[in-house]
Amino acid sequence: MISIKSLRSATALLILLNILIFIAIRVSSAIAGDVWISMFTLPDSWRALAHSPWSLMTYMFAQYDVWHLLFNMLWLWWTGRLLATLHGDRSLVTVYLAGGFAGALTFLIYGMLSPTAGYLTGSSCSVLAVMTCAAVTGPSHRLNLLFFGSVKLIWVVAVSLLLYLADTDFSAPAAALAHLGGVLSGVVAGLLLRLPARRKTSHKTPREPLLADPDDNLILDGLLDKIRRSGYTSLTPAERSLLIDITKRIGK
Repeated sequence: MISIKSLRSATALLILLNILIFIAIRVSSAIAGDVWISMFTLPDSWRALAHSPWSLMTYMFAQYDVWHLLFNMLWLWWTGRLLATLHGDRSLVTVYLAGGFAGALTFLIYGMLSPTAGYLTGSSCSVLAVMTCAAVTGPSHRLNLLFFGSVKLIWVVAVSLLLYLADTDFSAPAAALAHLGGVLSGVVAGLLLRLPARRKTSHKTPREPLLADPDDNLILDGLLDKIRRSGYTSLTPAERSLLIDITKRIGK
């Protein structure tokens, strides 16, 4: 089984999946028309979702329009790499999926209230979650933009969201609300990632080897005391190496 760690980056993996599904949709559409597109799109009702539960996952990787794919992947490349650098590949994938699920949930809830929600497709909810999460966790990081130079990420994302809202057709609000769900999930994820990590309770004795103490005898006493209480196997590889070095020096 291939793990994320075996790949060069989670950002590249997510982009690759989007491109592969885009190609699959375009090829199947050229061969059989729109018959297979519904396999990748999220329906607007829970009843319809029960007949294609996989669409809850596939929709967030599915684009039919090449410009839709291009802009989403550019944003994912810019902000996804930053988020992975700050918090790791696992966090990036988690935020991407959380944004997709949040968008799907918002869309399905709206579908319960309106019979004209239609269907949802595209990675916009997930990418918006990654964008906003990266902006919340690393607002001062800078992007080098053509004609504008170095600009703080928080301002780039804020302007992009404003432009997106200005271009949104609110006469058909289902997709817009789904995208808002992705944005909110990114904000929540960013705030959670900014929380200070809990310090793990240490069960180690305070009398660890005194590596900074120049007195070999004092360090040796600390190591031997640990061995007497917890056994030789309780020593770390570094402590064992230190014990050997000190005994060699003392033995000379």
